[in-house]
Amino acid sequence: MQLTRYQLSLSSNCQLTAFITVTIVDFIKIQRKLRFINCVKIMPMHHHIQHSTTCAMSASHQTQGIQQLLLAEKRAAEKVAEARKRKAKRIKQAREEAAAEIEAYRWHREEQFAEYEERYLGRSEDVAMKIQRDTEIHLKQIDNNVAEYKDSVVKELLDLVFNIVPEVHRNYFIMKFFNRI
Repeated sequence: MQLTRYQLSLSSNCQLTAFITVTIVDFIKIQRKLRFINCVKIMPMHHHIQHSTTCAMSASHQTQGIQQLLLAEKRAAEKVAEARKRKAKRIKQAREEAAAEIEAYRWHREEQFAEYEERYLGRSEDVAMKIQRDTEIHLKQIDNNVAEYKDSVVKELLDLVFNIVPEVHRNYFIMKFFNRI
């Protein structure tokens, strides 16, 4: 069984380096576990060691290195979780501030509209009173027109009813001309 020595190192923030001696199968397992941690670098040391007493000595270093890596992974996960909490808190605060700004802006615009409406259109009570006055004036005008023209309209209707002048419809002559009647 062939063992290979690898150097595991974290980014410059942690400044942690561990040397492990493992078989290629164990190396692949470790690599799979550590693939989500971006700051871990795994470099082969390019010399192979036959299974011997060196393996027993490096096993303690290997365990210690893996423990350090797991501890670093735990710290990194805690930092990521803390950053996510801070981000969620900032987003919530930004939403609340935006809602307050929107409400203040809406209130300001409603005030401006009410001022504009009062200046150019008058108050709503004034507008309603003006409409009421205009309606009353128009209805009085209609009543006056009815009183003035009532007799002449009734006389004209009675003349049309009583003085019937019989006439042949003009389509009658056209139909007669084409022999349809």
